[in-house]
Amino acid sequence: MNLQEKGTRIGWLDRVKGIGILFVIFAHAYTGEDFFFPRMARSLCMPLFFIASGFLIGMKREWEQGSKELIRKKLSSILRPYFIYSGVIMAWLPIRLFLFGHGSLYEIFHCLADVFFLEGIGVLWFLSALFIGELLLLFSMKWAGISGRASSAQNQAKRLALLLILFFLCACLMIRFTQQTAGASALLKLILKLSRILARGTMAAGMMAAGALINRCLQGFPSAALSRFSLLACLPLAAGLWHNGPCDFHYLSFGCFPLYILNGILGFTVIAAVSRLPAKDRILTFLGRNSLILMGTHLVFLDFISIMALRLSVRTGIYLGDSLWGKLAALLAMELLLFRIRGRFHTPIAPAGK
Repeated sequence: MNLQEKGTRIGWLDRVKGIGILFVIFAHAYTGEDFFFPRMARSLCMPLFFIASGFLIGMKREWEQGSKELIRKKLSSILRPYFIYSGVIMAWLPIRLFLFGHGSLYEIFHCLADVFFLEGIGVLWFLSALFIGELLLLFSMKWAGISGRASSAQNQAKRLALLLILFFLCACLMIRFTQQTAGASALLKLILKLSRILARGTMAAGMMAAGALINRCLQGFPSAALSRFSLLACLPLAAGLWHNGPCDFHYLSFGCFPLYILNGILGFTVIAAVSRLPAKDRILTFLGRNSLILMGTHLVFLDFISIMALRLSVRTGIYLGDSLWGKLAALLAMELLLFRIRGRFHTPIAPAGK
């Protein structure tokens, strides 16, 4: 797996992110009974993005850059979109309240505080966790002396494995601390909120460390052997997803925390192997390349669709229901309109590496 030339993209990673954003949208649009596919979507959607980010960090060797340059890049590439899409949602909330009568002023001020403390509104907590996680991982890799010139690939893999274990142990301790909410004072609630934010970032750093470790281990690994391993990983993945039950990264709620981590790593391995098959799937590639836009806008569109369906039901007397496919079709139309307005939809997709 050689690093692609500057300015090009890695096609199969775009497809992994395309599958990941489909899981995210499905998890938010589906409100029916729990069964295997929604459980899989909720369990794998965020680990896919975090592990893919770690894989890219391992390929680009970002930790070898200067500290100021790293912080500047992460502020520009992660926190700037976080505040832009938070602004989009904050602009929607007053419209939702005063035009449609949904929500409250308390909700608006609460969301504003969440933006300020990097808690994130809705799915935007992901960008906050990504920002904290990448900085934690990159500076930890600097501290651990993971450098191609200073250590062999085997030593790099060992140090990454130790960082992975350390991050997950710290996250586990912080998750247990954040569950102590009974009788909490205002100050303790603030401390618990900040601890949740840091716990998400630490978990994200652990998953990114897993991605960087996978990148180290797969160098020179035959694609055929990877495909066979991914097929073998399907069975424990399916069993683990079913046994672990519903999981929620945002609320740090897991049936079994170690099993959730293992599911994420196995899930990434399986989906990455499928994405590396010699197929030119332009739809998944397009979704992956625009996953940040979809991540930042789909909740506003889904909320608007639900409100309009309710109002139409009241006016016509016909219950439109909570149809998954109806919501997905309406969401697709609105997202395509957004891409047309931005002039992005008709942009040709440049060739990418396999």
